[in-house]
Amino acid sequence: MKKIPLAASLLALSSFAWGDVGVSVAGLQVVGKEYQEEGSKEELRAFNWSPGINVALLLKSDEKAIVGFNKEKSTLSRFGDDKGKDFLKVKRRFSDQPFSFGMEQESESRKALMTTLESDALPASGATSITVVGELVLSLASKSELKKSEKAAVKKGQKVVVGGETFTIKEAEKPEWGEGKLEITLESAVDLKSFRRVVFYGAEGKELESERGMWSSMGMFGKKTYQTSYRFKVKPEELVMGLEVWTDLEVVKVPIDLKIGVGL
Repeated sequence: MKKIPLAASLLALSSFAWGDVGVSVAGLQVVGKEYQEEGSKEELRAFNWSPGINVALLLKSDEKAIVGFNKEKSTLSRFGDDKGKDFLKVKRRFSDQPFSFGMEQESESRKALMTTLESDALPASGATSITVVGELVLSLASKSELKKSEKAAVKKGQKVVVGGETFTIKEAEKPEWGEGKLEITLESAVDLKSFRRVVFYGAEGKELESERGMWSSMGMFGKKTYQTSYRFKVKPEELVMGLEVWTDLEVVKVPIDLKIGVGL
Protein backbone atom coordinates (compact mmCIF):
# COMPACT_ATOMS: atom_id res chain seq x y z
CA MET A 1 0.00 0.00 0.00
CA LYS A 2 1.53 3.29 -1.13
CA LYS A 3 1.20 6.65 0.61
CA ILE A 4 0.98 9.84 -1.45
CA PRO A 5 1.57 13.04 0.56
CA LEU A 6 -1.01 15.72 -0.19
CA ALA A 7 -1.69 19.20 1.06
CA ALA A 8 -4.01 22.02 0.11
CA SER A 9 -4.47 25.51 1.49
CA LEU A 10 -7.37 27.61 0.32
CA LEU A 11 -8.78 31.03 0.73
CA ALA A 12 -9.95 31.24 -2.87
CA LEU A 13 -10.31 27.53 -3.75
CA SER A 14 -6.60 27.02 -4.51
CA SER A 15 -5.06 23.55 -4.42
CA PHE A 16 -1.72 21.79 -4.12
CA ALA A 17 -0.76 18.20 -4.87
CA TRP A 18 2.14 15.79 -4.70
CA GLY A 19 2.31 12.45 -6.45
CA ASP A 20 -0.40 11.05 -8.72
CA VAL A 21 -3.44 12.42 -6.88
CA GLY A 22 -4.48 16.01 -6.24
CA VAL A 23 -7.13 17.38 -3.91
CA SER A 24 -8.99 20.66 -3.82
CA VAL A 25 -11.99 22.05 -1.99
CA ALA A 26 -14.87 22.56 -4.41
CA GLY A 27 -17.34 24.06 -1.96
CA LEU A 28 -18.17 24.85 1.66
CA GLN A 29 -21.64 24.87 3.19
CA VAL A 30 -22.33 25.99 6.76
CA VAL A 31 -25.94 25.81 7.95
CA GLY A 32 -26.90 27.33 11.29
CA LYS A 33 -29.48 26.06 13.75
CA GLU A 34 -33.07 25.92 12.62
CA TYR A 35 -35.65 28.44 13.81
CA GLN A 36 -38.69 27.09 15.64
CA GLU A 37 -41.39 29.05 17.43
CA GLU A 38 -42.51 27.91 20.84
CA GLY A 39 -45.36 25.43 20.61
CA SER A 40 -44.91 24.98 16.84
CA LYS A 41 -43.78 21.82 15.09
CA GLU A 42 -42.67 23.73 12.01
CA GLU A 43 -38.96 24.46 11.54
CA LEU A 44 -37.33 27.04 9.27
CA ARG A 45 -34.04 25.73 7.88
CA ALA A 46 -31.46 27.53 5.79
CA PHE A 47 -31.31 25.94 2.31
CA ASN A 48 -33.81 23.43 3.69
CA TRP A 49 -30.81 21.58 5.14
CA SER A 50 -29.89 20.25 8.59
CA PRO A 51 -27.48 22.28 10.75
CA GLY A 52 -23.81 21.47 10.24
CA ILE A 53 -20.86 21.70 7.87
CA ASN A 54 -20.38 20.14 4.43
CA VAL A 55 -17.01 20.33 2.66
CA ALA A 56 -16.99 19.27 -1.01
CA LEU A 57 -13.70 17.58 -1.95
CA LEU A 58 -12.52 17.10 -5.53
CA LEU A 59 -9.94 14.34 -6.04
CA LYS A 60 -8.08 14.18 -9.34
CA SER A 61 -5.62 11.63 -10.70
CA ASP A 62 -3.08 12.52 -13.40
CA GLU A 63 -2.69 9.10 -14.99
CA LYS A 64 -4.83 6.40 -13.39
CA ALA A 65 -8.56 5.99 -12.92
CA ILE A 66 -9.95 6.42 -9.39
CA VAL A 67 -11.66 3.04 -9.14
CA GLY A 68 -12.84 3.27 -5.56
CA PHE A 69 -13.03 5.46 -2.45
CA ASN A 70 -13.03 3.52 0.82
CA LYS A 71 -15.11 5.66 3.19
CA GLU A 72 -14.85 3.18 6.06
CA LYS A 73 -11.03 3.15 6.11
CA SER A 74 -10.56 6.87 5.47
CA THR A 75 -9.80 8.72 8.70
CA LEU A 76 -9.51 12.23 10.15
CA SER A 77 -7.09 13.21 12.90
CA ARG A 78 -8.16 16.85 13.01
CA PHE A 79 -11.35 18.63 12.00
CA GLY A 80 -12.09 21.98 13.59
CA ASP A 81 -11.95 25.77 13.33
CA ASP A 82 -9.37 28.46 14.11
CA LYS A 83 -11.11 29.25 17.41
CA GLY A 84 -10.20 25.85 18.81
CA LYS A 85 -13.56 24.10 18.39
CA ASP A 86 -13.08 20.38 17.73
CA PHE A 87 -15.70 19.04 15.32
CA LEU A 88 -14.55 15.47 16.02
CA LYS A 89 -16.19 15.73 19.46
CA VAL A 90 -19.63 16.24 17.92
CA LYS A 91 -21.33 13.02 16.87
CA ARG A 92 -23.68 12.93 13.91
CA ARG A 93 -27.42 12.40 14.28
CA PHE A 94 -28.37 8.72 14.19
CA SER A 95 -24.67 7.75 14.32
CA ASP A 96 -21.86 7.27 16.82
CA GLN A 97 -19.36 8.85 14.40
CA PRO A 98 -18.37 12.54 14.27
CA PHE A 99 -18.33 12.77 10.46
CA SER A 100 -19.32 10.92 7.32
CA PHE A 101 -18.65 11.05 3.60
CA GLY A 102 -21.53 11.64 1.21
CA MET A 103 -22.30 10.15 -2.19
CA GLU A 104 -19.54 10.24 -4.81
CA GLN A 105 -19.74 11.77 -8.26
CA GLU A 106 -17.35 10.49 -10.94
CA SER A 107 -16.14 12.04 -14.17
CA GLU A 108 -16.55 10.04 -17.38
CA SER A 109 -12.84 9.16 -17.48
CA ARG A 110 -12.95 8.25 -13.76
CA LYS A 111 -9.86 10.39 -13.21
CA ALA A 112 -11.86 12.77 -11.02
CA LEU A 113 -14.11 12.04 -8.05
CA MET A 114 -16.09 14.42 -5.88
CA THR A 115 -17.43 13.67 -2.42
CA THR A 116 -18.55 15.60 0.65
CA LEU A 117 -17.19 15.57 4.18
CA GLU A 118 -20.20 16.06 6.44
CA SER A 119 -20.44 17.04 10.11
CA ASP A 120 -23.23 18.20 12.43
CA ALA A 121 -20.82 20.58 14.20
CA LEU A 122 -20.99 24.35 13.79
CA PRO A 123 -17.99 26.73 13.83
CA ALA A 124 -17.48 28.89 16.87
CA SER A 125 -18.55 32.54 16.73
CA GLY A 126 -15.92 34.59 14.91
CA ALA A 127 -14.21 31.60 13.24
CA THR A 128 -12.68 32.41 9.86
CA SER A 129 -11.23 29.08 8.72
CA ILE A 130 -11.68 25.32 9.04
CA THR A 131 -8.86 22.77 9.17
CA VAL A 132 -9.12 19.20 7.94
CA VAL A 133 -6.25 16.75 8.48
CA GLY A 134 -6.54 13.06 7.72
CA GLU A 135 -6.04 10.24 5.26
CA LEU A 136 -8.21 9.15 2.35
CA VAL A 137 -8.01 5.58 1.04
CA LEU A 138 -8.39 5.25 -2.73
CA SER A 139 -8.05 2.47 -5.30
CA LEU A 140 -6.28 3.41 -8.55
CA ALA A 141 -5.80 1.49 -11.80
CA SER A 142 -5.02 2.05 -15.50
CA LYS A 143 -4.96 -1.38 -17.21
CA SER A 144 -7.74 -3.92 -17.74
CA GLU A 145 -8.66 -7.09 -19.60
CA LEU A 146 -12.01 -8.37 -20.83
CA LYS A 147 -13.57 -11.43 -19.20
CA LYS A 148 -16.65 -13.07 -20.74
CA SER A 149 -19.31 -15.42 -19.42
CA GLU A 150 -20.80 -18.40 -21.21
CA LYS A 151 -24.10 -17.89 -23.02
CA ALA A 152 -26.91 -17.54 -20.52
CA ALA A 153 -30.67 -17.51 -20.90
CA VAL A 154 -32.29 -14.15 -20.23
CA LYS A 155 -34.74 -15.15 -17.53
CA LYS A 156 -35.44 -14.50 -13.88
CA GLY A 157 -33.25 -16.59 -11.57
CA GLN A 158 -30.55 -17.29 -14.19
CA LYS A 159 -27.00 -17.19 -12.84
CA VAL A 160 -24.18 -15.68 -14.92
CA VAL A 161 -20.53 -16.31 -13.97
CA VAL A 162 -17.87 -13.86 -15.18
CA GLY A 163 -14.26 -13.75 -14.03
CA GLY A 164 -15.03 -15.75 -10.90
CA GLU A 165 -17.97 -13.54 -9.90
CA THR A 166 -21.59 -14.75 -9.91
CA PHE A 167 -24.47 -12.52 -10.98
CA THR A 168 -28.13 -13.48 -10.65
CA ILE A 169 -30.80 -12.08 -12.94
CA LYS A 170 -33.44 -10.95 -10.43
CA GLU A 171 -35.75 -9.39 -13.01
CA ALA A 172 -36.03 -9.62 -16.81
CA GLU A 173 -38.96 -7.71 -18.26
CA LYS A 174 -40.00 -4.81 -20.45
CA PRO A 175 -39.11 -1.41 -18.91
CA GLU A 176 -41.96 0.50 -17.31
CA TRP A 177 -41.11 3.56 -19.38
CA GLY A 178 -39.07 4.41 -22.49
CA GLU A 179 -38.64 2.65 -25.82
CA GLY A 180 -36.47 -0.22 -24.57
CA LYS A 181 -37.46 -3.82 -25.16
CA LEU A 182 -35.78 -5.38 -22.11
CA GLU A 183 -34.56 -4.42 -18.65
CA ILE A 184 -32.62 -6.83 -16.47
CA THR A 185 -31.62 -6.42 -12.82
CA LEU A 186 -28.41 -8.13 -11.76
CA GLU A 187 -27.68 -9.04 -8.13
CA SER A 188 -24.20 -9.87 -6.86
CA ALA A 189 -21.81 -9.62 -3.94
CA VAL A 190 -19.56 -7.31 -5.95
CA ASP A 191 -20.24 -3.73 -7.04
CA LEU A 192 -20.25 -3.43 -10.84
CA LYS A 193 -18.81 0.07 -10.40
CA SER A 194 -15.54 -1.60 -9.43
CA PHE A 195 -15.00 -2.73 -13.04
CA ARG A 196 -13.82 -0.56 -15.90
CA ARG A 197 -16.75 -1.45 -18.11
CA VAL A 198 -19.72 -3.80 -18.30
CA VAL A 199 -20.69 -5.01 -21.77
CA PHE A 200 -23.22 -7.49 -23.15
CA TYR A 201 -23.22 -9.57 -26.33
CA GLY A 202 -26.00 -11.34 -28.20
CA ALA A 203 -25.96 -15.03 -29.06
CA GLU A 204 -24.08 -14.28 -32.30
CA GLY A 205 -21.33 -12.38 -30.51
CA LYS A 206 -22.42 -8.87 -31.51
CA GLU A 207 -22.25 -6.24 -28.77
CA LEU A 208 -25.67 -5.17 -27.51
CA GLU A 209 -26.36 -1.52 -26.91
CA SER A 210 -27.18 -1.12 -23.22
CA GLU A 211 -27.88 1.66 -20.75
CA ARG A 212 -27.22 1.44 -17.04
CA GLY A 213 -30.25 2.15 -14.86
CA MET A 214 -30.98 1.92 -11.14
CA TRP A 215 -28.31 0.92 -8.61
CA SER A 216 -28.75 -0.07 -4.96
CA SER A 217 -26.92 -1.86 -2.16
CA MET A 218 -27.80 -3.52 1.14
CA GLY A 219 -25.44 -4.47 3.93
CA MET A 220 -25.54 -6.46 7.14
CA PHE A 221 -22.81 -7.91 9.38
CA GLY A 222 -20.05 -6.71 7.04
CA LYS A 223 -21.54 -8.25 3.89
CA LYS A 224 -23.12 -6.32 1.03
CA THR A 225 -25.43 -7.20 -1.84
CA TYR A 226 -25.62 -5.00 -4.93
CA GLN A 227 -28.32 -4.69 -7.57
CA THR A 228 -27.84 -2.93 -10.92
CA SER A 229 -30.25 -2.70 -13.82
CA TYR A 230 -29.51 -2.47 -17.56
CA ARG A 231 -31.82 -1.59 -20.43
CA PHE A 232 -31.63 -2.89 -23.98
CA LYS A 233 -33.21 -1.78 -27.24
CA VAL A 234 -33.63 -5.42 -28.27
CA LYS A 235 -34.88 -8.50 -26.40
CA PRO A 236 -32.38 -11.35 -26.78
CA GLU A 237 -33.22 -14.87 -25.65
CA GLU A 238 -29.58 -15.41 -24.64
CA LEU A 239 -26.67 -13.12 -23.86
CA VAL A 240 -23.01 -13.11 -22.90
CA MET A 241 -21.86 -10.77 -20.14
CA GLY A 242 -18.42 -9.18 -20.32
CA LEU A 243 -16.44 -7.40 -17.62
CA GLU A 244 -13.36 -5.27 -18.17
CA VAL A 245 -11.42 -6.25 -15.03
CA TRP A 246 -8.70 -3.96 -13.69
CA THR A 247 -5.35 -5.77 -13.72
CA ASP A 248 -3.11 -3.23 -11.94
CA LEU A 249 -5.37 -2.21 -9.08
CA GLU A 250 -3.46 -0.35 -6.36
CA VAL A 251 -4.68 0.87 -2.96
CA VAL A 252 -3.13 4.18 -1.91
CA LYS A 253 -3.39 6.28 1.24
CA VAL A 254 -3.67 9.98 0.50
CA PRO A 255 -2.79 12.24 3.46
CA ILE A 256 -4.70 15.55 3.36
CA ASP A 257 -4.01 18.79 5.20
CA LEU A 258 -6.61 21.42 4.29
CA LYS A 259 -7.15 24.94 5.59
CA ILE A 260 -10.48 26.23 4.32
CA GLY A 261 -11.31 29.93 4.40
CA VAL A 262 -14.41 31.80 3.40
CA GLY A 263 -13.11 33.13 0.06
CA LEU A 264 -15.47 31.07 -2.09
